[in-house]
Amino acid sequence: MMFWQGFDVDVNVLIMMIQQIEKNVPNHGDVAEKIAGHIESFWAPAMRTQLYNYVSTHRSEFGFEIQQAIDLLHAKAKA
Repeated sequence: MMFWQGFDVDVNVLIMMIQQIEKNVPNHGDVAEKIAGHIESFWAPAMRTQLYNYVSTHRSEFGFEIQQAIDLLHAKAKA
């Protein structure tokens, strides 16, 4: 569990958040890029890292767009 801005955020909350982002991103254009852009703009680095660590070991639980978004975020973080 992670402590962020006065709130305990566990991975289940992060998963719910990314799934809500995916549902609310317009379905035209590069959806994965839009999801990644939102997370990069509004999530703390620790939240992105925690989500990446979970998704990278549980990829089959997530759809293609979320997998791609996480991969994009990870690639940007390594650059």
